[in-house]
Amino acid sequence: SMQAKMQPGAMLAWYQNEADTKALLERLQVQDRVVIASVNAEEAVTLSGDIDAVHAVAAWGEESGVRNILLEVPRAYHSHHVDAIAAELRERLQSIEACPPNIPFVSSVEGREGTLVTEPLDAGYWFDNIRKPVRFASACRAAGAKGKVGLEVSPHRVLSGYVNRTLRMPMVSCLNQRQDD
Repeated sequence: SMQAKMQPGAMLAWYQNEADTKALLERLQVQDRVVIASVNAEEAVTLSGDIDAVHAVAAWGEESGVRNILLEVPRAYHSHHVDAIAAELRERLQSIEACPPNIPFVSSVEGREGTLVTEPLDAGYWFDNIRKPVRFASACRAAGAKGKVGLEVSPHRVLSGYVNRTLRMPMVSCLNQRQDD
Protein backbone atom coordinates (compact mmCIF):
# COMPACT_ATOMS: atom_id res chain seq x y z
CA SER A 1 0.00 0.00 0.00
CA MET A 2 1.03 3.60 -0.39
CA GLN A 3 0.81 4.14 3.37
CA ALA A 4 3.54 1.54 3.86
CA LYS A 5 5.83 3.77 1.78
CA MET A 6 5.45 6.57 4.32
CA GLN A 7 7.73 6.49 7.33
CA PRO A 8 5.90 5.86 10.61
CA GLY A 9 4.78 9.06 12.25
CA ALA A 10 2.70 10.38 15.10
CA MET A 11 -0.16 12.80 15.62
CA LEU A 12 -1.11 14.64 18.79
CA ALA A 13 -4.26 16.48 19.86
CA TRP A 14 -2.88 19.63 21.49
CA TYR A 15 -5.04 22.06 23.47
CA GLN A 16 -3.40 25.42 22.87
CA ASN A 17 -3.93 28.13 20.26
CA GLU A 18 -2.16 28.14 16.92
CA ALA A 19 0.19 31.10 17.58
CA ASP A 20 1.40 29.77 20.94
CA THR A 21 1.84 26.31 19.44
CA LYS A 22 3.96 27.63 16.55
CA ALA A 23 6.11 29.53 19.03
CA LEU A 24 6.51 26.43 21.19
CA LEU A 25 7.57 24.24 18.24
CA GLU A 26 10.27 26.83 17.44
CA ARG A 27 11.35 27.08 21.09
CA LEU A 28 11.66 23.28 21.26
CA GLN A 29 13.46 23.39 17.87
CA VAL A 30 11.17 20.80 16.30
CA GLN A 31 9.37 23.06 13.76
CA ASP A 32 11.00 21.14 10.87
CA ARG A 33 9.85 17.80 12.29
CA VAL A 34 6.44 18.61 13.80
CA VAL A 35 3.79 20.73 12.08
CA ILE A 36 0.32 21.97 12.86
CA ALA A 37 -1.79 19.50 10.88
CA SER A 38 -5.14 20.98 11.82
CA VAL A 39 -6.59 24.01 13.57
CA ASN A 40 -9.73 22.53 15.10
CA ALA A 41 -10.90 25.30 17.44
CA GLU A 42 -9.45 28.46 18.97
CA GLU A 43 -7.59 26.48 21.65
CA ALA A 44 -7.24 23.11 19.91
CA VAL A 45 -4.85 22.01 17.17
CA THR A 46 -3.53 18.68 15.95
CA LEU A 47 0.21 18.19 15.54
CA SER A 48 1.80 15.76 13.10
CA GLY A 49 5.33 14.61 12.36
CA ASP A 50 8.27 12.50 13.40
CA ILE A 51 7.49 10.12 16.26
CA ASP A 52 10.31 11.18 18.60
CA ALA A 53 9.65 14.89 18.08
CA VAL A 54 5.88 14.56 18.59
CA HIS A 55 6.51 12.54 21.75
CA ALA A 56 8.92 15.24 22.98
CA VAL A 57 6.19 17.87 22.54
CA ALA A 58 3.72 15.61 24.39
CA ALA A 59 6.19 15.18 27.26
CA TRP A 60 6.71 18.95 27.43
CA GLY A 61 2.93 19.38 27.55
CA GLU A 62 2.60 16.89 30.40
CA GLU A 63 5.30 18.70 32.39
CA SER A 64 3.84 22.13 31.63
CA GLY A 65 0.16 21.35 32.12
CA VAL A 66 -0.92 21.59 28.47
CA ARG A 67 -3.58 18.98 27.80
CA ASN A 68 -2.65 16.65 24.97
CA ILE A 69 -3.63 13.24 23.65
CA LEU A 70 -1.50 11.02 21.40
CA LEU A 71 -3.69 9.83 18.55
CA GLU A 72 -3.69 6.17 17.62
CA VAL A 73 -2.53 6.55 14.02
CA PRO A 74 0.43 4.89 12.29
CA ARG A 75 1.25 7.78 9.94
CA ALA A 76 1.66 11.55 10.17
CA TYR A 77 -0.88 12.95 7.72
CA HIS A 78 -0.98 16.65 6.77
CA SER A 79 2.80 16.79 7.19
CA HIS A 80 6.07 16.32 5.34
CA HIS A 81 5.58 12.55 5.72
CA VAL A 82 3.04 12.64 2.87
CA ASP A 83 5.75 13.90 0.51
CA ALA A 84 7.16 10.36 0.23
CA ILE A 85 4.03 9.27 -1.66
CA ALA A 86 3.16 12.58 -3.33
CA ALA A 87 3.95 11.61 -6.93
CA GLU A 88 2.22 8.23 -6.74
CA LEU A 89 -0.78 9.63 -4.87
CA ARG A 90 -1.23 12.48 -7.35
CA GLU A 91 -1.04 9.96 -10.21
CA ARG A 92 -3.65 7.69 -8.63
CA LEU A 93 -5.93 10.60 -7.84
CA GLN A 94 -5.93 11.57 -11.53
CA SER A 95 -8.32 8.67 -12.15
CA ILE A 96 -11.03 10.41 -10.12
CA GLU A 97 -13.66 11.86 -12.41
CA ALA A 98 -14.13 15.39 -11.12
CA CYS A 99 -17.71 16.55 -11.00
CA PRO A 100 -19.51 19.25 -9.04
CA PRO A 101 -20.80 18.13 -5.64
CA ASN A 102 -24.54 17.42 -5.45
CA ILE A 103 -24.65 19.31 -2.18
CA PRO A 104 -22.36 22.34 -1.83
CA PHE A 105 -20.10 22.14 1.20
CA VAL A 106 -17.58 24.32 3.00
CA SER A 107 -13.95 23.39 2.45
CA SER A 108 -11.47 23.03 5.30
CA VAL A 109 -8.39 22.71 3.05
CA GLU A 110 -5.83 25.43 3.75
CA GLY A 111 -6.02 28.12 1.13
CA ARG A 112 -9.70 27.41 0.48
CA GLU A 113 -10.95 27.36 4.05
CA GLY A 114 -14.39 28.71 4.51
CA THR A 115 -15.25 28.72 0.80
CA LEU A 116 -18.46 27.15 -0.43
CA VAL A 117 -17.43 24.41 -2.86
CA THR A 118 -19.66 24.10 -5.89
CA GLU A 119 -17.14 23.34 -8.66
CA PRO A 120 -15.68 19.93 -9.55
CA LEU A 121 -13.01 18.71 -7.14
CA ASP A 122 -9.96 17.49 -9.01
CA ALA A 123 -6.94 15.41 -8.00
CA GLY A 124 -5.12 18.51 -6.76
CA TYR A 125 -7.90 19.27 -4.29
CA TRP A 126 -7.90 15.75 -2.87
CA PHE A 127 -4.09 15.69 -2.61
CA ASP A 128 -4.16 19.01 -0.73
CA ASN A 129 -6.80 17.49 1.54
CA ILE A 130 -4.21 14.92 2.70
CA ARG A 131 -1.05 17.07 2.61
CA LYS A 132 -2.02 20.59 3.68
CA PRO A 133 -3.17 21.67 7.13
CA VAL A 134 -6.88 21.37 7.85
CA ARG A 135 -8.49 24.69 8.79
CA PHE A 136 -11.45 23.11 10.52
CA ALA A 137 -12.28 26.07 12.79
CA SER A 138 -12.42 28.46 9.80
CA ALA A 139 -14.65 26.04 7.91
CA CYS A 140 -16.92 25.74 10.96
CA ARG A 141 -17.35 29.49 11.21
CA ALA A 142 -18.22 29.72 7.51
CA ALA A 143 -20.64 26.79 7.71
CA GLY A 144 -22.19 28.19 10.88
CA ALA A 145 -23.07 31.36 9.02
CA LYS A 146 -25.01 29.23 6.51
CA GLY A 147 -26.58 26.51 8.68
CA LYS A 148 -28.33 25.75 11.94
CA VAL A 149 -27.27 22.14 12.65
CA GLY A 150 -24.04 20.28 11.88
CA LEU A 151 -23.74 16.68 10.71
CA GLU A 152 -20.66 14.62 11.60
CA VAL A 153 -20.23 11.61 9.31
CA SER A 154 -17.66 9.63 11.28
CA PRO A 155 -17.55 6.63 13.60
CA HIS A 156 -15.55 8.75 16.05
CA ARG A 157 -17.38 11.70 17.58
CA VAL A 158 -14.32 13.95 17.75
CA LEU A 159 -15.24 16.88 15.54
CA SER A 160 -18.57 17.60 17.21
CA GLY A 161 -16.75 18.86 20.29
CA TYR A 162 -14.67 21.27 18.22
CA VAL A 163 -17.79 22.54 16.46
CA ASN A 164 -19.44 23.15 19.82
CA ARG A 165 -16.37 25.08 21.01
CA THR A 166 -16.32 27.22 17.88
CA LEU A 167 -20.03 27.78 17.22
CA ARG A 168 -22.19 26.41 20.01
CA MET A 169 -24.12 24.71 17.18
CA PRO A 170 -26.06 21.49 17.73
CA MET A 171 -24.40 18.48 16.11
CA VAL A 172 -25.78 15.16 14.91
CA SER A 173 -23.44 12.17 14.50
CA CYS A 174 -24.65 9.51 12.10
CA LEU A 175 -22.20 6.62 12.59
CA ASN A 176 -21.39 4.58 15.67
CA GLN A 177 -18.03 2.82 15.96
CA ARG A 178 -19.62 0.12 18.12
CA GLN A 179 -22.07 -0.93 15.40
CA ASP A 180 -21.60 -2.49 11.99
CA ASP A 181 -22.50 -0.18 9.10
